[in-house]
Amino acid sequence: MTYEPIQDTPITGVRGLQAQAIGHGDVNICATYKGVTYPICLCGVLYVPGNQNNLLSFGRWIAKGGDFHGHKLALILKKGDVIANGTLTANNLIKFRFCYAKHIPSSSITSYPSISLLQKSWDKWHHRFGHIGFSRLQKTLDLQLVTGFLVDRKSPKSNCVACTEAKQSVLPFNKKGDSDTHPGDLTHIDVWGKYDVTSINGCQYYLLMVDDASRFIMVEFLKTKDRAAQKVKNYFTHLELQGKLPKAMQIDHGREFVNESLLEWCYSKGMEVYKTAPYSSSQNGIAECMNRMLADLVRAMRIAAKLPVFLWEYAVAHAAYI
Repeated sequence: MTYEPIQDTPITGVRGLQAQAIGHGDVNICATYKGVTYPICLCGVLYVPGNQNNLLSFGRWIAKGGDFHGHKLALILKKGDVIANGTLTANNLIKFRFCYAKHIPSSSITSYPSISLLQKSWDKWHHRFGHIGFSRLQKTLDLQLVTGFLVDRKSPKSNCVACTEAKQSVLPFNKKGDSDTHPGDLTHIDVWGKYDVTSINGCQYYLLMVDDASRFIMVEFLKTKDRAAQKVKNYFTHLELQGKLPKAMQIDHGREFVNESLLEWCYSKGMEVYKTAPYSSSQNGIAECMNRMLADLVRAMRIAAKLPVFLWEYAVAHAAYI
């Protein structure tokens, strides 16, 4: 359903909303039907610069008590008043004509909250981002790190039962000092598994590779551990083609890493291989902490969504992407 200003309005499309900041906010409009003018307040509206028309959601209109009927789709307010008749356009949208009103007495305004379908509550985004903490969501929003991440700031940040069940842990080790590497220099590598439940694609392990400088992670799913060496070679070859120079990797003493094939290949590239001491997984703490983070998010997503365990592979891939 499209919205466009009527001809006598002093604005043209969205760019004319000079009284409102581009982004989201409240907009006062007027609908005229059979000589009667109906002032309406649209709350939480998103502005799209450059668009000549604006979209109005029927679903949100109904959810807030409105209605419509007839072949021309008469738009009806919550109290039953018809405010506009639409016309069907060539692209199967219904066109309604409103005018933008700068000055409408507050006593005569009919409020229609949250027209936008894109604004979601904190809890909804918490679920969509794989149950990461609200503090990280707040930072993502404040720094505008994600396009389309639009939050209803008035919504509550509820205590997530799934997170409480999934993320219990012991106290962490002392924090490691700051790293002085560049992207691609040092990669922390570990294999997670063997998982008791085989994934839907037949995997029981995944190979985790974490860049020391950027903390960018790459996950490769494995049916057996012996496939890890080739995956590591493929990853370092990928880095080289991207213009990065791999210099070292941090691994434990697992045979999937400490084997003649992989070590000779690394040494032929001039790379250093850092190995943890036996039974000292904390020395590869970056990879271990990332494994724990992924496992926490996967458990929380699975508990909240009530999904079967064999879908853990897709949950890990989603958590890694986030």
